Parts: sequence; structure tokens; C-alpha cells
Amino acid sequence: MAPPNGRYLAVMGNAGDINTWSGIPYHFYQAGRAASFFQGALDLQTARLRPWRMAWNLGRLLQGQRLGGFQYSAACLKRTFRVVADQVAGGETISHFQLFPPLEQAEKYRVAASFYIDLPLTRLFDEYGIARTIGRKIAREAIAREKEGYHRAHLVVCMSSWAARAVCDEYGIPAGKVKAILPGANMDERLVQGLTRDLDQQPIVTRFSSERPFQLGFTGRDYIRKGLDRLVAAAEVLRAQGYPVEVAVMGVAPPEYQHHPAVRCLGFINKATDMSRFVEAVSRYDLGCLLSRAEGLGISTLECLRLGVPVMGAAVGGITDCIPDKAGILVQGDAAPEAIAEAVRPLLDNPALYEAMRLEARRIRTHYMWERTVAEFQALWSQSGVKTTA
Repeated sequence: MAPPNGRYLAVMGNAGDINTWSGIPYHFYQAGRAASFFQGALDLQTARLRPWRMAWNLGRLLQGQRLGGFQYSAACLKRTFRVVADQVAGGETISHFQLFPPLEQAEKYRVAASFYIDLPLTRLFDEYGIARTIGRKIAREAIAREKEGYHRAHLVVCMSSWAARAVCDEYGIPAGKVKAILPGANMDERLVQGLTRDLDQQPIVTRFSSERPFQLGFTGRDYIRKGLDRLVAAAEVLRAQGYPVEVAVMGVAPPEYQHHPAVRCLGFINKATDMSRFVEAVSRYDLGCLLSRAEGLGISTLECLRLGVPVMGAAVGGITDCIPDKAGILVQGDAAPEAIAEAVRPLLDNPALYEAMRLEARRIRTHYMWERTVAEFQALWSQSGVKTTA
């Protein structure tokens, strides 16, 4: 166990496990530890909470209430904090979870708390439909707890400017306390750097055919929220106009797309166990696409950009921060398939335009490393009067 009085990264789960929350805490911690910004990653040992979760849900069931939402309750927060109380006493936490550490326990153990979030609970509950699942009462209580926590926090760092504005506007947090720092791509940098060096030696493909179609890349499990249907429909429009395009789906694809002529199903690739295959698959995208109906950030676009792949995204939530001007295409949040197809068509009609976009994506790809994210945190912590060494 790391000694007390250091800086620790927290998430609801094990922040040091690559399987937790798409690997975001793991990669942030690894880069932060290498730069002496973090001393430890907290393991809240949430598996130990199962009996308490069951009892809590049973109590709600007996009261005629909906199941779910235990992780947002005061009972859950207190029990998770007990696991790490002695470890973080007198130290500092940066938390991905909007409600950790709970205020009473943090003050009792003299823990200085800051946050690094993708979106506030107001947006998560509303836009992701979670409030309907857990019930409005639990949601209201959690939001009130979150708001108080942000007011007392040292800093609230958001992963996008959209989320930062929401925290200020909806929680009344002073703008000076709320900052935006873009995360990095969740990939093994040794593999990435080796692959990108090889790619730099290869010519950029700018002319496409039925044998080598233009690949619209999609990465994600929640295909409904992330707009896979709109992407496939846009591909159908382009194919009907004679353009050789296909949608490469890495993750979950519904049955109707399994044998769809415009879809290539890559299946789910586990980054924790098969990072090399994941990196290679993303590098083969011609345009990484994220047309979500709701999205806190859009980490898949950052993974594309880290590999020098240009991107297209819907102007929804934090996606707008992930689409660079000269290496990306931003469409309206409610764009119809025809409008999406219209945005892609110039890349197929004008090979020089696509080549320029690909070259720009290659030029800026190192911006999407976690090393850059940690450097921005160190600068922010230094400016705000907090030591940058754990």
C-alpha cells in the first residue's frame, strides 16, 4: 500500500485496472505515475458491496420503488470510502466519479478532493435515460450531493468544454474553479508508436473501389445511442449513388447488420487482452465515425486521431471537442443520413482533399496522448498552488 499524503486517482471500481471504465483511469494513472503526478490508484473493491447492494435493492422493492441506483446512494459512498480511508487520509484525490469522495468522510480524514469527469450527473441522468431507471428521488439526491461536492472541491476538471459549461451553468460553480482538459487515447503507446512509424512510410490511399472500399469506422457497444443506424443509412445512400463505401463495426452490431452488404462486422476486440489487434483495426479506418444522440466525450474519436485517422462526429455533448477543424467533419446533432452522406462525399470526389485531411491527422496525432493530458494537469495544479509531485 502506498503511504498516505499522496495524490490518488479514484473511480467507482479499481482505477488501476485496464478493464475499468473503458480503460480511462488506467491510462491516466499510468501516464500520471510516470510523471510523478500520482502516487496511487484507488481500488474501491466494489465487489464487496454486492450484499449491501442486494439488501438496499430489496428494501426499495419492499417499498414499491424501482431497483438500481445504489452507487449513487449515501450508503454506498460511505462504505466505499471506508476501504481507502487510511490510505488517503491527509492526502488528495482526483476522482472520475462525480460523488466520490463523500463530503463528510473527506473532511473527517482531511482529504483534498478534485474531480475529472466526462459529464455532470444532470446530463448523465437526463440524456442517457438513467433517471428513468433509478427514479427521480435518487437522481435529485445525487445531484444535490454532487453540487455541494463541486462547491467544496479544489478543482472540477472536465473532459470537454461542453461539460465545463454545464457544470458552471447548472450547478452555479464559479468558472475559475472549472477547467477543461481533453483526455488521451486509451491505447498502448509502445504499439501505437511502432505502428505509426510504419504507417508514415506507406502512401495514403485516396482512391477507392469495390475491392478496397472507403471504410467508415465505428467503435462501440451502445450502438443505438452512438448512432450506428444513421451511419449505416448514410453508407446506403452513398452506395446507391455508386460510391464504394462500407461501415466497419468494432463492438456490438445488431442482427440486421450481421449480413448487411454495407457492413463489415469486426466483432468485439478486448483492448485489455488484444490491444495489438485493436490498434491495427482502428488504423485501417479511413474515417472514424461517432454520430451519437448523447455523448459525454467520444473516446473512440481520440483513438482514431492518435493513429492519424481523421474523424467525423455529431455536434452532440463533448464530441465537438474531439473533431479538429482540418482533420475532421462535424455534422449537426440531428443530421439525417442524407446530410451525413453529403458531408462524406467530397472526400470521395476529391482525393487531394482526403489526403490533406489524413496528413493533418498524422501531424497532430501526438496531441492525443495521455502524456499531454498529464502535462496540462501538472501545469494547472502548479498554477493553482498545488504541488505537482505526489
